Amino acid sequence: MRRNKLLMLILMSVTLLGCFSLTSCDTTVNPLFVRIEEKVSIELNYGYDGIAEKIEIKKNSAYTPKKVERTGYRFVGWYFDSNFSQAFITGSTVSSNISLYAKWEAIELVTVNYLVDGKDYATTTFEKGGTSIKIPNPHKEGYIFIGWYLGEEPFDADNVLSNVTVEAKFSIKVFKISFDLAGGTVDYLPEQATYNSNITLPAPTKQGYSFKEYVDGDGKKYAVGEEVTILKEMSFKAIFEEIIYVRVILNFKDGRNDVIDEIVQNFSYQTPTPERTGYQFAGWYLDEMFLTPFVTGSEVASNITLYAKWDINKYKVIIDANGGTIFDEVYMVIENVYYGTTIDEFLMNVKATRDNYEAVGFSLTKDGKALTMDEMFETKITEDTTIYVVWAKKN
Repeated sequence: MRRNKLLMLILMSVTLLGCFSLTSCDTTVNPLFVRIEEKVSIELNYGYDGIAEKIEIKKNSAYTPKKVERTGYRFVGWYFDSNFSQAFITGSTVSSNISLYAKWEAIELVTVNYLVDGKDYATTTFEKGGTSIKIPNPHKEGYIFIGWYLGEEPFDADNVLSNVTVEAKFSIKVFKISFDLAGGTVDYLPEQATYNSNITLPAPTKQGYSFKEYVDGDGKKYAVGEEVTILKEMSFKAIFEEIIYVRVILNFKDGRNDVIDEIVQNFSYQTPTPERTGYQFAGWYLDEMFLTPFVTGSEVASNITLYAKWDINKYKVIIDANGGTIFDEVYMVIENVYYGTTIDEFLMNVKATRDNYEAVGFSLTKDGKALTMDEMFETKITEDTTIYVVWAKKN
């Protein structure tokens, strides 16, 4: 009895020493408590190119083989022998080492070649007469894909029995074009346009306003008449500016009535070129002292008065002694005689002499009759002029 108690005591001591000598009393690493798990092997023979593999699973556990694929073949199932006489049922319990053999059935393949605008786009290969086919969905900028066509007929992808080439059919996109004329009017507005086509922006009108520009939805500006390529739906807003008129008064400085022109503010003004007998036009000025010239074509921002400047014509007058002398000369020249000067102003002091003759007056022709005093007061210089001395023979 004492010996049995002693043996029990020794056994407990050994157990405790085993626990303290390890990092823990985990029975999975303690030799006194290890439980060995039995396994079985499964050899998988794929049936082509000598491909095989071996795996291990827990004995007496259910086994479901992984999905396998082979181009050009349909997988039939796994078998216990290479003659495929006994099928392995997926999920069956495996209690010993086994070998499994994959069985395949050759399938006939067909190829569909997809063209976009006559160029290769994609190719798919699948089982003849199959219904599960991945059909590509092409993208073409500015167009809507309608479908694949075999000639003029839609392509039926559910039962393809031979190799075929099909082509994508598209319809061009049509975009809406909208205008906000801000109260203006126009004869015609385009309402829609096809992708990549051009529209010409019309010229709107609005009473009391001038058209400035169009602005699209992205803030881009366009001039009237500009061509716009349509790549998406677009909107255009007309921008107008109120018309303000200013007055330009033309003072001709020659006694004629002023002329008043009304023009749009800040528009350029083309001045006229007037004419005046006996004068040369010398330009328009912004003041009566002719200090600040106005350049024709300048923009006018406010009401202004323009003054015409004139330069009077000057002429040369020759007094011909007509056989006698004037201050010992056969003729006398007077330069820079203003237009409109009466001839009496420079003839009164002319002294002409001639032997046996007496000067009795002046004439505008060599052999003409002498002008009367009234005629001299009325005769004006309007061009280069020659005046002749008229002589009377002494008795």
